[in-house]
Parts: sequence; C-alpha cells; structure tokens
Amino acid sequence: MTNAKGGIANDRQAVFTYLMNCRLLLKVSIGAVVGRVVNHDYIVVHDAPARAVSEIVGNFKMVELRADGLLIPLTPDPQ
Repeated sequence: MTNAKGGIANDRQAVFTYLMNCRLLLKVSIGAVVGRVVNHDYIVVHDAPARAVSEIVGNFKMVELRADGLLIPLTPDPQ
C-alpha cells in the first residue's frame, strides 16, 4: 500500500486499533504538516513510553522520527 507521496503506508485500521488497545499513555495527533499543508494520512506520536515506541517501530512500516515525534504514514482515507 502506498500513501499520497508514493511511499509505503500502513493500514489505517491496524494503526488505530493498536493505538486504541495498547493500554499505554500516548500523546498523538491525527494529521501532520507536510509541505506546509495538513495531511490526514499521517499520525504523529508526540509522547510515548519506550515500550510503545519499540512496538510502533517494530510493527509499522516507514515510521519516521521527526522533531515533533514519530510520523506514521497511513493508507489514504476512503472518504
């Protein structure tokens, strides 16, 4: 699966299910500023315990570390 920029993306439902069921305190944003535009095909994890970071990096593809947190690309919203 690819995102809008042509890169590999993660199943939207799988990422939201993980975040809902991980039972750890996470600070997240749905959407990220990419190229001065808010793109809702990303989730940013701003604050998370080490266990959650390890699970996110291990379970999801193309997770990127940015100044504001971990950026997780998602499949496009089916609208």
